[in-house]
Amino acid sequence: MPRVRVLLFASLSTPQNRGGVELDLPAGATVQAVCDSVARAHPGLAERLAVVAVAVNQSIVPRTHPLGEGDEVALLPPVSGGAGSAALHLTREPVSVDRLLCGVTDSRAGAIVLFLGVVRDHARDRSVSAIDYEAYAAMAENALSEIERLTSSQPGVCRAALVHRLGSLSVGEISVAIAVSAGHRAEGFDACRFAIERIKKDVPIWKKEHGADGVSWIEGDAAHPA
Repeated sequence: MPRVRVLLFASLSTPQNRGGVELDLPAGATVQAVCDSVARAHPGLAERLAVVAVAVNQSIVPRTHPLGEGDEVALLPPVSGGAGSAALHLTREPVSVDRLLCGVTDSRAGAIVLFLGVVRDHARDRSVSAIDYEAYAAMAENALSEIERLTSSQPGVCRAALVHRLGSLSVGEISVAIAVSAGHRAEGFDACRFAIERIKKDVPIWKKEHGADGVSWIEGDAAHPA
């Protein structure tokens, strides 16, 4: 009977399973068995579990994927969509724009383009006072590193650097920052757009919005009451 560790994030996380749970599974069990087990333990999560992605040992797999002893299974709700320097992509400290720009300085560049995503005071016709960002850190770091590499490889780009903030942010604080140096401004703008769209789609980071009418996890296009 293989024992696996299951990690749950964002709206799947409850006081009972926060920090992960250990499951003993029958021989030959697949990822679907984990989803079924969590649904039985937490019936209120069944609908959300139907649409999660699943990573085993930090790689996305189908639900038919077989599991073995010691596997780490992460259940990933749809990412929230946006919402470091080249060596640091996740941080709980305020984003340093100067540090980011220093990371892309290049004598070949005729332009440096900077994108900043900031916390605004409203979303979907509701007020927002703060946002908490949560990540599957190891997988998110790998994804951000790959996006940075791909951005640096875009036509005309010299260097690229990006960083995403985690933890609790107030209105006006920077949540995500991307800097690109390029031969010309058009190439820099295109590369910045490429990077932010990939971050919104591919990186397992979620946000919880605080507002006058309560707290909601933002996953994909929907907000779930926390």
